[in-house]
Amino acid sequence: MSRIEDIRRVINDFNQRLISEMYLPLNDLYEDLGLEHTELGDEFGWNLDFGLVEVSFSSKIASDGRPVLF
Repeated sequence: MSRIEDIRRVINDFNQRLISEMYLPLNDLYEDLGLEHTELGDEFGWNLDFGLVEVSFSSKIASDGRPVLF
C-alpha cells in the first residue's frame, strides 16, 4: 500500500536514473517501491529507447467494500 504521490515520486526518480543509465532492471523499480525482488527482475527491465516508465491509476470497490486505487 502506498500513496499516489509517493508512487509518482518514485517513478519520476526512476525515470531520471533511466535517462542517465539508458537501462534499468525491474528489481530496481521494485526496490524503490519497497517491493520484494523477483527471480526474473534482474533479467527484465526498461530500455530508454522505448520511452520512460508511465503509470496510471484506476479505482474499484474491494471485496470488503472499501474503495481502493490500483
